[in-house]
Amino acid sequence: MYSADRTSLGEITAERGVAAELWSGDTMRFVVYMIGFLILIGGLSWAAITAGAPQLYVLIGAVILLGLGIVTGVSRTTYRSGRGVTVVRDNDRV
Repeated sequence: MYSADRTSLGEITAERGVAAELWSGDTMRFVVYMIGFLILIGGLSWAAITAGAPQLYVLIGAVILLGLGIVTGVSRTTYRSGRGVTVVRDNDRV
């Protein structure tokens, strides 16, 4: 029975490890960036509707802004493997 508990605990730990990997670093930054961008889009849409802009134009603008938000969010939060790496070449010729 003790070994079964250890196996269950190991499976739970493995599942948490996968979840932690999915929600760490760049993914969380992207989610936070998109939440902020959605709040911005909501505020701009509300202001445009209040100012009397046609609903169709507001919807088109919101979709365009959402697309721009996704593109900029991905480009700003993408992991780059070369970050912080310095290549030093020696004087040997190949």
